[in-house]
Amino acid sequence: MVLRNKMNNTEIKNKLLEFTTKRVVKFLKENPKLKFYAFAFDCNAEYGEVNLCLNTESEFKQTLKNYQKGDSPQYY
Repeated sequence: MVLRNKMNNTEIKNKLLEFTTKRVVKFLKENPKLKFYAFAFDCNAEYGEVNLCLNTESEFKQTLKNYQKGDSPQYY
């Protein structure tokens, strides 16, 4: 999603809410067996770009295993 320069705070908030709702619903429909526990906005202020990131339990577990086997397992 790209935000325009001349949008006011209310327009930005409404656009973000609509974008987030649509994308989360789409994700849930396309991945009915996955559980996600968090989402975040990945923002590029220079271009006014916002991406939605969702993290699932299964991907978290896999990432944790990778970190535990990496260079500093004592931190995980």
